[in-house]
Order: sequence, then C-alpha cells, then structure tokens
Amino acid sequence: MMVPKMGFFARRLKIFARSETGSSTLEALIWVPIIVFLMTMIADFSFVFYGKANALRLVQDSNRALSVGQVTTTSEVEDLVRQGMSGISENVMVTTNVTSGIIKTVLTLPANDFTSVRSVPGLSNVNVTIASQQFLEQ
Repeated sequence: MMVPKMGFFARRLKIFARSETGSSTLEALIWVPIIVFLMTMIADFSFVFYGKANALRLVQDSNRALSVGQVTTTSEVEDLVRQGMSGISENVMVTTNVTSGIIKTVLTLPANDFTSVRSVPGLSNVNVTIASQQFLEQ
C-alpha cells in the first residue's frame, strides 16, 4: 500500500490558499448575515423611538382631554392611556396627578413591547418612561 507524501498535501493546501475563485461567495457568506442582523437592530431601535413618540402624543392628548373638560377625573385619563396602549403592551403603568393646576401623567412600559424582531439583547430589561405636563384650563 502506498502512503501519499506530505508534500502532495502541502502543495494542494498552498494552491488552495492562493486561489481566489469563490472568494466573493465566502465574503457574502460572512458579511450578509452580519449586515442583516445590524439592519434588524436598527429597525428595532427605530420602532422603539416611533412607539415612544406615539405614546407621548397619546399621553398629551389624554392630559388635554382633562384640561378642556372632555374627561373629569384623573382615573379617566389613566383609562384613556391604557386603552390607547392596549394594542401595544399589557404591562402599562400609568399615574396621573393634578397639583396646583398642573396635570402630570407618567406612563411606563417595557421597551421590548415596541420592537418587532427583538434583536437587541439588553432591550428586554429597559423600561420606557413618558411624562407630560399641562396646565388645567378649567
């Protein structure tokens, strides 16, 4: 039985190392998943900022409803905010206070509830807090 020489394998390895055929395929195999993951992270972060902006608008509108008399109590303001956020999160904490003619509503919920893919690992431990103040006009 003939055992192949080590020189044969060394030559083949050297030829393989110098060859550039298929290098773009290997680069694509490496870079495409990384780029896709980064794009999903960017999308998740943008969904958090978009959701925060919508939640701020909801809190401001609810404060305005109390200010102009559409609702009469702070618990109704809290219910308005909870109803508006019901499609986004079940973990909503809302507090509304009226002090010295100023309505203050604070909304807290997990940032992960705004994301779609949940690709950012540490985002599940972060809470988003939205606060809005408005003068009571009555």
